[in-house]
Amino acid sequence: GEKVVSSLRVRVFGRGGHASVPGRAEDNPLSHAARAIERLLAYQAPAHVPEGLAAALGTVGAPEGGVEETFAWATAAHPHLGDMVPAMCRNTVTPTGLGTYEPSNVIPPYADVTCDVRVLPGGGEVEMRDHVEVALGDGFDYEVELLEPPSGGTISAADSDLYRLCAGFAAERAGAELLPIVSPGFSDSHWVRDAFGTIAYGFAPVFHTGPDVYLKGIHAADEALDVADLAEMVDLHLRALRLVGATSR
Repeated sequence: GEKVVSSLRVRVFGRGGHASVPGRAEDNPLSHAARAIERLLAYQAPAHVPEGLAAALGTVGAPEGGVEETFAWATAAHPHLGDMVPAMCRNTVTPTGLGTYEPSNVIPPYADVTCDVRVLPGGGEVEMRDHVEVALGDGFDYEVELLEPPSGGTISAADSDLYRLCAGFAAERAGAELLPIVSPGFSDSHWVRDAFGTIAYGFAPVFHTGPDVYLKGIHAADEALDVADLAEMVDLHLRALRLVGATSR
């Protein structure tokens, strides 16, 4: 499955005026926006390890215990797990843009902070707004507007012929065990589930591209994939199509 995804704008207000007479600098909306960004980045929402993820992590050696023990194990096991596991277990609001709409000689009356928002399955707009309110606290005036309706948050059960095919493929090609997780990202699996009421898995076999290259390259300037992995994906999809064809006769 995957988290519920949206984006929002935090409009931070302050004292506008002519830039040649800054006046009370502490009431400059850009100063407030800078504090808003720092608070959003610093705030960590309460974490909860979803049941399916806990079982998956236990399979690869995570100890039983609380959330902090799980996070400590993930960090020690692999740097990428130390980043990914907490993101799978808590709501996040991440600033991704800052904008004003005045010429350079004008202190604007407000500044906009654009944010990416992701909450755990079952959450929605209420949880998104609550996160921002707790993170920002007091000290300046602001308003929050969702820029798009929340979407995603759907989950497919791991007990299916398609899941077993994917698991068998991972074992055959890489000697790996396929584990169900709640992805912190977003995939087209949600749209397939939502439109057709069917199962869908965001599984793409990446056996040849190094994890540093693959994970650090997502949406980055040097996003890359080994051609051998593209061939693996084609093979997996052909097998899935044969499975669907065989079961629909």
